Amino acid sequence: MAEASGSGPQASGSAAGGGPRAGDAGLSTIEVVILAPVMILVLVLVGFGQLVEGRGAVDGAARDAARAGSIQHDYDVAMREARKAAAADLKDVCVGSLDVRMTGSCFEPGGFFKV
Repeated sequence: MAEASGSGPQASGSAAGGGPRAGDAGLSTIEVVILAPVMILVLVLVGFGQLVEGRGAVDGAARDAARAGSIQHDYDVAMREARKAAAADLKDVCVGSLDVRMTGSCFEPGGFFKV
């Protein structure tokens, strides 16, 4: 005769929705121990990538500001053009104030701009 459902060797265990099988004890712990460092590594790499991208944007803005300011013949126009170039480069990248200043002692050929 047929046995009633729920009685028999297949009724217990994960095959019928019961508890864990005999070889699965501690498997979740091993998965966490392996996956947690991998997830942390991915987060660190993403953060480092953001840092490198931001640094590159600031370096590019400094280059463009120096170029825009250095081709002018008047100090006020040079500073205005340098600020405009730096602001255009950092518009979508950085939030906050923008500081463009000339590091040389006077506005002359060979003077330097710093963002």
